Amino acid sequence: MTVEIIEGREAWVKLGALELLLGAIVGIHRAVEVILAGRQNRARGLDDDGNVWTRQIEGAIAEEAVAHAVDRFWGGAGAIDRGRITAPKPTGGDVGRLQVRLRIASPYDQNKRLIVQQRDDPSEDFVLVVGRAPTYRVVGWINAGEAKRHPEWIANPGNYGEAWFVPQASLRDLKEIAA
Repeated sequence: MTVEIIEGREAWVKLGALELLLGAIVGIHRAVEVILAGRQNRARGLDDDGNVWTRQIEGAIAEEAVAHAVDRFWGGAGAIDRGRITAPKPTGGDVGRLQVRLRIASPYDQNKRLIVQQRDDPSEDFVLVVGRAPTYRVVGWINAGEAKRHPEWIANPGNYGEAWFVPQASLRDLKEIAA
């Protein structure tokens, strides 16, 4: 596994076999819970499009990439408790207090934006990750309340509900994430 911090702003993380396996196991467990519960995703309703596996597995692995980038422990802790997904997680976020938002794309993609939803707590901090296994670019972070003060970022693509789409250039450097 390699982690490379670039100019303090972002990190490139290439995970090894053991890290991918751990993330995939957590993601599979989450996918099974979503399928059995018939839960709906934010945009498309029931996860009946066959992408639930991809979203859950890649999302869990992206959380692990963030943990490595900011030097925090992640082992799916708080994600699985007695066979059920816990909510909220005991630590408050996906990685410590941080909420992770993945955009599955080439890690070189500079156009993917961090999405802050209406229901997101304004006190929470969100980290944008762009990529797919095994390579992820941890781009930067923003506080949800700060994002919600920018009406120019509001959009409603696909009529799923308004959200804030934060440009990568507006995200804060990873080095600014408090311990």
